[in-house]
Amino acid sequence: MLGQTVNSYRHGSYRFAELLEGVANVDGVDRVRFISPHPYYMSDRVIETMAEVPEICESLHLPVQSGSNKMLRQMMRNYTREQYVSLIEKMRKAMAGMTLSTDIIVGFPGETEADFRHTLSLIEEARFDWGFIFKYSPREGTPAASLECLPQELIEERHRECLELLDRVAQEKRSKLVGTTSEVLVEDNFGRTRTNHRVHITANVAPGEQVRVRITNAQRATLQGVIENGNITFENFREEDSRARTGAG
Repeated sequence: MLGQTVNSYRHGSYRFAELLEGVANVDGVDRVRFISPHPYYMSDRVIETMAEVPEICESLHLPVQSGSNKMLRQMMRNYTREQYVSLIEKMRKAMAGMTLSTDIIVGFPGETEADFRHTLSLIEEARFDWGFIFKYSPREGTPAASLECLPQELIEERHRECLELLDRVAQEKRSKLVGTTSEVLVEDNFGRTRTNHRVHITANVAPGEQVRVRITNAQRATLQGVIENGNITFENFREEDSRARTGAG
């Protein structure tokens, strides 16, 4: 499911949580993901639905844009750093093992060195699994377009430093997956886990099949793995996943 601020969806009394449930109930739908939600609209009801509906994958792309409250106000994001951190803590408590990715803008007009350091510290605190770092550029018709831009070389330097930190944090997290086993939905010679990690598998498996894969290596952008016990059915995985969520078995 794709849309800007997709979680603000409503149609009469029908809200985004009900939309997620409706999509998950469609015959043949085994996995549901959505992008890009806005932190301001991420309600407890949506979090509960993500945690309780087994078809909804344990991954979320949740743009933060900056770790500085001053910059968040200037960007008119309608939340604070503290509210964002509280939100992701709540989500991780509800969905153990979920992955979290984000968007960050560096070099927004008025961003000081202190503001930028707040963004770096947020990356460390939030421990994002991956993300997209954007260099600010003015867009005609936006309130920021009339503001004075930072020097381009400074924007480039902040982009590099931010990207290096994000890559280091993400690699630290990926390396901990080596030796674990995940359900992988095959696309070609690659597949994706429920947590949206891209996994390279060396086996003759048709796209669309789901296989259980043991992770053997963690690289910068992908994982590598070997198939453990052939194809699995969604029904079997749902039973195992239910036991894992409740701690049974």
